[in-house]
Amino acid sequence: MGFKPETFVPGSEACIMSIVYFADDFFYLRNNISDFTWHAWEAPIMNFTKAIAGNFSNGIYNCEVFVENLITEVIDRYKNFNNNTADFMLSFLFNIMGKSLTFKSIFDEINNNLKNQYYVDIANQYGRLVRVLFDFEPELLKGSLYTSGY
Repeated sequence: MGFKPETFVPGSEACIMSIVYFADDFFYLRNNISDFTWHAWEAPIMNFTKAIAGNFSNGIYNCEVFVENLITEVIDRYKNFNNNTADFMLSFLFNIMGKSLTFKSIFDEINNNLKNQYYVDIANQYGRLVRVLFDFEPELLKGSLYTSGY
C-alpha cells in the first residue's frame, strides 16, 4: 500500500490482486485435498478448475497488460530526461539529496514498528521508501549549474 503502484503504472493493482487471489485459491485447494474424503470427491476437482479458469487465467491477462503499461511508462519517463542517462542519474541523485529528511522519517517509522511488531506497517513503509526513491522529475535539472553552462 505504501508503494501505490497504480499511480505509476495503470493495471498494476489488477495484476497484483490476481496473483494474491490465485495464491489464495491454491492454498484453499491444498486444504481441501488434505481434508479429502470419498463422500466429497468433487470438491478438490472443482476448486482446481476454479483456480485455473478463474484467477490464474485472469492473472495472465492482467499481468500482460501491466507489463505493457510498465514498458510504455518507462520509455516515456526516460524521454523526459532527453534520452540521456547522465541527466537521469543526476536527477536521481538530486532526488536522494532533496528527500533525505523523508528517508530519515521512513527509517525511524520502520524502527518504531519493528519494536512494536507492526509488520504490516513495516511493509507499508518499505513500499513508501521505494516510491519516494524513484518518484522524481527532470525539472530538477533546469535550475542546476549543469544545464546553465557554468
